[in-house]
Amino acid sequence: MASKIARLRIAGASGALIGAGALAVALAAPASAAVTGVSIDTPSGYGSTANNYGTGCSYTVSATYANANDGKVTFTAQNGTGTPVTIGTVTPDPTSTTKKVSTTWKPTAKGSYTISASQAGSAAQSTTAKVGGNGIQLPNLPFLTTAVTNGTCLVL
Repeated sequence: MASKIARLRIAGASGALIGAGALAVALAAPASAAVTGVSIDTPSGYGSTANNYGTGCSYTVSATYANANDGKVTFTAQNGTGTPVTIGTVTPDPTSTTKKVSTTWKPTAKGSYTISASQAGSAAQSTTAKVGGNGIQLPNLPFLTTAVTNGTCLVL
């Protein structure tokens, strides 16, 4: 009889602990993911240095975010171990269905860059880009639909 009572007490205590743990998880405030990804949407360029970006050319950099109400998205570019430079700050549109903001990055020097985006001081998301040569921005010609001519960069 004593062992049956002890088992019931252990089972009851275990159930209470499991219930308390489940309640804590259910009541926890959801964590905001802020910026969830960063990408360079413009092709890297064409020329003597394949898969490289060019100095003097403009590239569209985008970030996806979880919640527009988390605040402005700040984009930075850092060449090597240098100081990050702000390349844009964008206020997300709360009515956006894509949850994406963009800015323009125009590298001024060759090197390996880290492009980052963060929202209201949250942890940044990053991507990397190699700037390997001088660039010549090709014109955006609306009557041509190939990526080679629509605003991409010829890298020398």
